[in-house]
Amino acid sequence: MQDNGVFCSLAWTSLGMNPHGRVRACGRSKPNPNNPSLKDMSLEEAWNSDYYKNLRLDMLNGVKNENCEKCYLQEKLNGKSKRLDYTSLGDLEKYKPYTTDDGTCSQPPKALDIRVGNICNLKCVHCWTGNSSKWYEDKMMLDKYENTTNYKFNNEWIEDNNIWNYVKKNIDDIEKINVLGGEPFASKSHNKFIDWCVENNKTNLQLYYVSNGTLLNETMIEKLKKFKNIRLGISFDAVKELATFLRFPTKWQTLEKNLKNINDKLPNCYFNWTCYNLNIHALKDTMSYCRTHFPNIEFNLGDFVINPVHMSVQNLPIKYKEKLLDNLKDIPQAKFYLDYMMEKHTWNDQSDILLSYLNDLDKVRKTNWRNTLPEIAELYE
Repeated sequence: MQDNGVFCSLAWTSLGMNPHGRVRACGRSKPNPNNPSLKDMSLEEAWNSDYYKNLRLDMLNGVKNENCEKCYLQEKLNGKSKRLDYTSLGDLEKYKPYTTDDGTCSQPPKALDIRVGNICNLKCVHCWTGNSSKWYEDKMMLDKYENTTNYKFNNEWIEDNNIWNYVKKNIDDIEKINVLGGEPFASKSHNKFIDWCVENNKTNLQLYYVSNGTLLNETMIEKLKKFKNIRLGISFDAVKELATFLRFPTKWQTLEKNLKNINDKLPNCYFNWTCYNLNIHALKDTMSYCRTHFPNIEFNLGDFVINPVHMSVQNLPIKYKEKLLDNLKDIPQAKFYLDYMMEKHTWNDQSDILLSYLNDLDKVRKTNWRNTLPEIAELYE
């Protein structure tokens, strides 16, 4: 049977969660505070919760589920998505026999998508408090912007629910584990799990990471080398001073040292570039620098910011967008981001919010965005 346009095998193979412990099929799923919580149920119960059962039934019946709208948007713009990456022709018929009439799946998950809470050592400008505990240091900005919500965040759920104990218990049946954050390598429980795997010779499983790279020192790299199959994505938006401003408070010299070690010692790694209005102008320079200095690390154009709206690439003046179209036309991979940029224009509504946001960042972080981002400063002159 051909792809019905909505089916995704991850709903039958992968059990995921967001940093709050809310269940979701994958990291691209739409944030939903009504999703079941791992604070209230076990991983076994979550696998056949109403969330998963309804998601599977929608996919079998060709109904677009709202949780998957990001993939549907990407497919509409350029025909690519995570759904298509993980789904092969024939998967729909393959997984049907494992599915009961109410959407229950009879086989356990083969993959886990683990988020280590919002523990993080950075406070990236396009990120939010839900994904970074570091953001709470900027008290003046809390509750002032879309991405600076001030609420009590409890990272203990990942310990309370015995996530890592479940993994240890079932490690011989689990094929793949995705570990993201927050920042995975800022999590003590995750780092202890890596030690346990190495000590007990449980290094055959696939490990996939997305990390900011700043904590990947030589000791950790030596441990990761012991795993047979590891894929490391490094969240990376710019180089040097711009990198420090965007992924604050990155120490560029430390990050560059780590990246050189990764380049030399860890295969199958890639840069995961995220597109937003403060870094798209530097894409060419960033790609060139990475390919020159870290040739063994693949450069991927990865995610893009939808929220906060003031950070979206759609929030730029039309004339500036036209300039970007011309400057980046020789990068085929950038077409999707450029198409998304031109799909909507929010500068009239969001430019004042962005300006206020950047000025507030300077106040609390002692930075100078106009010096670091002269291209953006010119837009306000």
